[in-house]
Amino acid sequence: MDRFSDVPSPEELKPYCPSLTHHQLEQFLAAFPERFYTRASPTELGRHAVQLAALGPQTPYILEVLEPAEGHVGVTFYSYDYPGEFSLLAGMLAACGFNIESGSIATSRPQRDAG
Repeated sequence: MDRFSDVPSPEELKPYCPSLTHHQLEQFLAAFPERFYTRASPTELGRHAVQLAALGPQTPYILEVLEPAEGHVGVTFYSYDYPGEFSLLAGMLAACGFNIESGSIATSRPQRDAG
């Protein structure tokens, strides 16, 4: 499967992130706008779900550097949302000599209290 055509169900996403609970999958699938789930491959979504589930007080961010492909390096930064964070990260990478060819940001919706 290349991409989901809609927001997947927890059952559809589970094979790509088997370590997550049903509840964690439900939270991940409710967190972002529909376009987030349709622009990434199921494998990428599974990786994003696992990394985001790992964030917490002891792990406030995760930096992921993907293997170079055709001279390109992929960098994903998972963290809690702070104003201006994306532009600061892009600026730091550019200042270190990286040629940033594209970038995207996905900010989750605020979590609702259960109950």
